[in-house]
Amino acid sequence: MKNKRLYILTLILLLLIIIFYYAPEFLLNKGKAALLKGDYLSAYKNLNLAITIKRYDKDIRFYYVKTLTKFKSNIKIQKAIYKFSESIQNDSAKLLAGTKVYDWKYNIYRAYGENYIEHVSYDNKILRWDINTFPLKVYIENTSDKNLPNYYISEIKRCFSNWKNASGFINFTYVQTPKNADIVVKFSDFDNSNCKEGGCKYVVAYTNPIVKGSRLKQMIITVYERDPYGRFLSTKELHNTVLHEIGHALGIMGHSDNPSDLMYMSTNQPQIQSSSSGNFIFFTSNDINTLKLLYKLLPDITNVPLSQVNNKGLFYPPVLLGNERTVNMRKLIDAQNYVKKAPNISGGYIDLGIAFAELGKIEEAKKSFNKALALAATENEKALAYYNLAVVSMSNKKYKDAIKYAEISKTIMPSEEINDLINSIRQYLSLSMYNPQLK
Repeated sequence: MKNKRLYILTLILLLLIIIFYYAPEFLLNKGKAALLKGDYLSAYKNLNLAITIKRYDKDIRFYYVKTLTKFKSNIKIQKAIYKFSESIQNDSAKLLAGTKVYDWKYNIYRAYGENYIEHVSYDNKILRWDINTFPLKVYIENTSDKNLPNYYISEIKRCFSNWKNASGFINFTYVQTPKNADIVVKFSDFDNSNCKEGGCKYVVAYTNPIVKGSRLKQMIITVYERDPYGRFLSTKELHNTVLHEIGHALGIMGHSDNPSDLMYMSTNQPQIQSSSSGNFIFFTSNDINTLKLLYKLLPDITNVPLSQVNNKGLFYPPVLLGNERTVNMRKLIDAQNYVKKAPNISGGYIDLGIAFAELGKIEEAKKSFNKALALAATENEKALAYYNLAVVSMSNKKYKDAIKYAEISKTIMPSEEINDLINSIRQYLSLSMYNPQLK
């Protein structure tokens, strides 16, 4: 009986040896022959099995990638080829994959024209609405109780119409309650705590995404009712700012570095200014090209379950944006350049701190967020600074500091996101009571 078991085990061992040493070569030859005949599906099946068994074989890798390039460039193919282009194994397969990725990128940019797609991400993720849920539902807070001019509502609606007409594919409909809205426009009193003898630092509006995991719940655009001196916002101020903020609400979460573009982050915060000063700002082709390309990228965060996103015809974001480190380094350079141009604007230091944090430079991140806090012109900027200080303190295992900053952020601007952060920090605090290494 023992001899029979030994005999069976020996046969199994021999079979495994045959599979791992002879099958890959056999499958490679079958795959190459199928590829030569143009039978790409058969080639893929054989080479996919071969690479599963012998993943580092240079010949198998090369012919596998070559086979992948013969298929239509759907998301699955793009992901697979991009993965090879980022491989640590420097061989002909990586070179071939890199060439294919470059071709995709070149053709995409040629098709969509000049843009700033590399600046659109939200925490290194693509955030946008699912096009199949259009028209987007918009709620604009009633101004009658606030005694605001009638042109506030009409000008805001004109901004939404401008985006609709310029994009050619974005649609909006207005709803009567914020609960059912995708985009909410609300009005707020101005916080004049930043007003000093030299004037007031202020912004006219800001936008906050409400995100839960991979789900985009809502975009909230907050518009200040008046400037710090009690004057109503001019039509131009309202138009220029709201038009820009709608761009954020549609998913362009960053800014262009071209001053001509609508989505450029101004390096000047208003001080005392005349309501008749300045000009109306409109879209550039860069703005529209960026929006159109954004809605061709596979989203990481959207308003439907990711499994329900129709990825037909979409592009895999890293093909255009690069890997995570590339994105983070670009964000750091952009943020550093911005704060050099605008050393007194809080938002630039928020972006700088996030870039440092994503590169693991925690102390530099904390310094940037504290600088942003010192320069904050709005309650939103203060809340963002405290929120990010909580995040970096948590990542640095400083849980008591993290909970302190998070609670302050919640006091300034409550949200579901800050509640989730506070719950996570409390869990770590509880664990640290029993594990000294977590303190």
